[in-house]
Amino acid sequence: MVEYHPFADGVEVNGSILRGVVGSLGDVSPVFERKGHHILSECGVDDPRPDEWYPQTAWLSFFERIEQTAGLNTLRELGEATATTVSWPPEITTVTEALAGLDRQYQHNHRNGDIGEYRVVTQTADSSEVVAENPYPCVYDRGLILGIAEEFGGKNATLTETSDHCRSEGGRRCHYELEW
Repeated sequence: MVEYHPFADGVEVNGSILRGVVGSLGDVSPVFERKGHHILSECGVDDPRPDEWYPQTAWLSFFERIEQTAGLNTLRELGEATATTVSWPPEITTVTEALAGLDRQYQHNHRNGDIGEYRVVTQTADSSEVVAENPYPCVYDRGLILGIAEEFGGKNATLTETSDHCRSEGGRRCHYELEW
């Protein structure tokens, strides 16, 4: 299973993402946010700072622990929250533009080795095929892609996983068809 296992040793994640995603748990409840900070601390990261970098192994352990303690729906919700946590450039105003810029955001917030990627394979005015090739859980990526659609105006978006062998089944990538 590729989920939860970095593609390379030494990969790091920017603290602004950790801080924003864990902070988004507060939208559920302050207790849930405190629990998220506690889990992140157990994974080796105390009080992440936006100007610091942290091991991706710790961040992936956080996601795995969230799945074990709070379930898949919470991982999906974290993906949705990530779409609003990211600092999108002001010129990005549509779903199409945001999906086209997703990999730039991902690359900007990760460093040191093979981190994977997000790739838009086909795109129309109201649909996109997105490939997610990274070590994050599939359900998180589904939430992220749907969250982007929601954030940029695709209020009734639907997402279909179209891979023959996605990451949750041991593959290296997942293919998604997003319609809005």
